[in-house]
Amino acid sequence: MSKTPPPKAAETRPKLLHATLVKVNGRGVLLQGPSGAGKSDLALRLITTSFAMEFSSHQPVLVADDQVEVTWHGKAAIGRAPATLKGLLEVRHLGIIPVPVEEACSLDLIVDLINEPRPARLPAEDRVKELLPGLKLPYLELPAFEASTPFKIILATHQDAT
Repeated sequence: MSKTPPPKAAETRPKLLHATLVKVNGRGVLLQGPSGAGKSDLALRLITTSFAMEFSSHQPVLVADDQVEVTWHGKAAIGRAPATLKGLLEVRHLGIIPVPVEEACSLDLIVDLINEPRPARLPAEDRVKELLPGLKLPYLELPAFEASTPFKIILATHQDAT
């Protein structure tokens, strides 16, 4: 996946994003969308799917839910949970529960969660989005609650890994 050079020193202070971050196939997948869009639910489905093991030696693992702190490490943007939210996942109807987490991971792919009943069948030609000044990442638009969405993310990270 393409990386962009880090921003100037004045822009390198940690940024806090309203998003969820899951490490899939060794790649950081940032799930974005408004409150209630399904970020946490999709993260739960990703980290509990055994389908991922067909495409990776590692099960997907949560890094951060609800808020992601982004810092620069060399040319890579690294995401982690703020200390107060580390190891916690909001599970609708159950509450906030502790789950195993990865300490941090690079940001490699953005998934914008959409509510459209029929998103485009094929991705746009230019699948790059500027997340922060100086940070452009590949992205997909996917419906959060479609049953196949976790599998599409796993396949997308597998494609990029090969």
